[in-house]
Amino acid sequence: MIYLILGRTASGKSMLGDLLEKEGINHIISKTTRKKRNDDDNHIFVNEKTYEDDKKNILVETTIDDNQYYITKDMLVDNSFYIIDPESAKTLIEKTPDISYYIFYVSANHEEIRKGRYLYRDKNATEDEFTKRDDSENELFKTFEKDIANDVVYNKFKANLLKINVLNNSTNDKKRLEVFAKEIKRLDTQFKRVRSLVNIIIDENMVVSSDRKIKITLDDNENTPYDIYKSVDEVSFLAM
Repeated sequence: MIYLILGRTASGKSMLGDLLEKEGINHIISKTTRKKRNDDDNHIFVNEKTYEDDKKNILVETTIDDNQYYITKDMLVDNSFYIIDPESAKTLIEKTPDISYYIFYVSANHEEIRKGRYLYRDKNATEDEFTKRDDSENELFKTFEKDIANDVVYNKFKANLLKINVLNNSTNDKKRLEVFAKEIKRLDTQFKRVRSLVNIIIDENMVVSSDRKIKITLDDNENTPYDIYKSVDEVSFLAM
């Protein structure tokens, strides 16, 4: 299971990521061609040559302020989280149908609070820079929020996107993010426990499975049985 963390600029998603690391959940860190800021350890900083060498193996890539942010498939680690934008999340899920994902969207639409966070974390930043960054992603997140409301994302990615959870962080309260991190940790622990039990059931041939997928027999509206196949992650999530 990989947890995708989404949110607008200065929504609190990076702080949530730091708290998740303290809870023992691994962080998948993007590579980037931008210059390092202060004590910024949230990216792997690379030069243009490394970027060119990585190009053929890139899964998702985003350009922000003329800098590249990207990951390759070998960087994906099970039971980890990754901070990502909505379009890149869709691309990642499409390109890796063998991996299960759970999205946490850090919703923080209060612009003044986010602007304050943005200027606080980078003393050299300006209000114009925040506005430019915020405007560049505004349409992207408006579309994503609409997709969530209409379940469009679920319908398109139901094969390996298990759920989207909206975390309301419209205040400037770190304690709220700490609660979110502990809830995600509890979910992760419970998920791994159930998945372990499901794996034991499969290994003991207690259910019929095909390509590590479990066959589940259901009845339609006319009580006619039919079979569906679910991955271990999907069955684990449904059992929680």
